[in-house]
Amino acid sequence: MKNILKNLTFAALSILMLVVFASPKEASATFVYTTHSMPYVVLATPPPSITVSITANPATMTLPTNQTVLSWTTTGTPDSCSGFSSWSGIKTATGGSETMSGLAAGSYQYQIVCFKNGVTATDQVTVVVNNSQQNSITATLTPNPGTLPYGGGTSTLTWGSTNATSCTGGTFNTGGATAGSTQVSLTTTTTYTVTCIGGAGSAQAQATVLVLPQNVPINGVCTPTHFRCAAGRSTNNVTGVTAWTWDCAGIGGGTTASCSESTGATPPECSDGIDNADPEDTLIDQQDPGCHSDKDPNNAASYLPLKNSEKNGVKPIYIEL
Repeated sequence: MKNILKNLTFAALSILMLVVFASPKEASATFVYTTHSMPYVVLATPPPSITVSITANPATMTLPTNQTVLSWTTTGTPDSCSGFSSWSGIKTATGGSETMSGLAAGSYQYQIVCFKNGVTATDQVTVVVNNSQQNSITATLTPNPGTLPYGGGTSTLTWGSTNATSCTGGTFNTGGATAGSTQVSLTTTTTYTVTCIGGAGSAQAQATVLVLPQNVPINGVCTPTHFRCAAGRSTNNVTGVTAWTWDCAGIGGGTTASCSESTGATPPECSDGIDNADPEDTLIDQQDPGCHSDKDPNNAASYLPLKNSEKNGVKPIYIEL
């Protein structure tokens, strides 16, 4: 009989302990509660970075000198490179040189575009061949940019001349001015010509604005103004408390740029990643009971990141029996 009473008493005390110590709502807040986190590393493979640079030697000459050496260098090991505008064809992706000879008086634009896994790099150089006559007419024409993404866009044509009295553009308006600039809109690769005339004759210059084909991926690019994208389209606009975030998706299979711009606002205490010196603990944000509607840091559904105070949180105590 004694043993039966002893066992019943022990069972009753155990149930009492479960009621007193296991309830997260009624437990005392004087127990010490600590959390531990393990550091981890997330490895991400960034998109490849390639560059190409082209020079001409000489870039300016006077007849009878009529040839120049184009030299280009690359970084990031592009898969391939191609020439456009005043030259064409596949160019050595590791860099190289090519002699352009038999040039007549005028202006020549040599563009090179390199590709690697959806990433493009471009550069260009202008070569001017002057007439040997004294006071001869010269003309130049330069586009900026010289390469546009698939679908086209706008480019600024800048022209100039020497010893000319007027200049005219074949498909763009110069107003007769011997120097100036104008903006053109185009959807396909287009070659522009400027003709300048004067007392000693005339001169022409050509420049090609390259519009890349659809199968050349163009990567999304972040811009300084939120919710806007260059060379892509905005696919995700999010206005947060402290920042605007959005994605600029690439065209033709290009990579997506994840963009963010600060709103200048101070983040609420429950989402700022620090403790804010509240006296009852050393916990931050989601680990702090004061940032939960039910004061339960283990309940992710009750977390209130926009709450601007970590205080007044009574931590529940969990005792594993």
